[in-house]
Amino acid sequence: MEIVAADIGGTHARFAIAEVENGRVVSLGEPATLKTADHASLQTAYQAFEAGLGRPPPARSRSRSRRRSQTTSSG
Repeated sequence: MEIVAADIGGTHARFAIAEVENGRVVSLGEPATLKTADHASLQTAYQAFEAGLGRPPPARSRSRSRRRSQTTSSG
């Protein structure tokens, strides 16, 4: 299963895709590092990470606003 791992600090927010099997991380992708001062909230920082992925994020970690737009536009 893929998840998004995050390390949020006062200066930087780091996000990476992690592959988890049997409760253990088996691989960790290259982290994206964002300046926290450039984002109004954790949500906007995460949305910037999502936008820069170049692929869909893991299904369970999509931001709420993205999930809402997908459900309202599909039906």
